[in-house]
This record gives sequence, C-alpha cells and structure tokens, in this order.
Amino acid sequence: MHALAKIQKWGNSSAVRLPMKALAAAGLSADSEVEIEANKGCIVIKLKQPSKEQQLDKILAESPEMVELLAEVRKGLTQAIAMTEQATQVVEDTRATLTINS
Repeated sequence: MHALAKIQKWGNSSAVRLPMKALAAAGLSADSEVEIEANKGCIVIKLKQPSKEQQLDKILAESPEMVELLAEVRKGLTQAIAMTEQATQVVEDTRATLTINS
C-alpha cells in the first residue's frame, strides 16, 4: 500500500494522520503500541513486540486450561531438576570414593 500524507503541527509536536487502509495493511490499529526509528530522511513505525511475560499473560487469559497445563509442566520440570541433582550427587560421591581408593 502506498499513500501520501503531510506532517502537521499538533501542540508542541508534529503528527501524520495515517489512513485506516495503511494501518490495516500493516496489521495495526488506533490503539497499537509502536516503536519509532528515525534516520536521516526516514522514519519507520513498527508494532512494538510484547514481552514474553505479556505474551504468556495473554495466552493464559484467553485459555484458562493453559494454567493447568503450565502447572503440570512446572511440576514435571521440578521433578526432573530434583532427579538431575540426585544423579549429580551420586556421581560426585562415586568420584570421591574412587579417588580415595586409588
């Protein structure tokens, strides 16, 4: 999509009115949070990417069953970490015993 616009004074700032077709083509809306990059002769407006925490919060808000799944995943990871720590301790104890007996 290609459109022409004019930079105009808006209070102590300047503004460009963006056509709805341009916003729609870019996947943006009037409430979108954006990042603005400026270089000589060029201004780029990009959709601000939400943080991982914000993405997870959105998923959980849209799918309450995901909360249960996440709890199960956390439980499994906790068990895996505990088993790894136990195995590491066995290896360290075995090494210490072999070193003493050598």
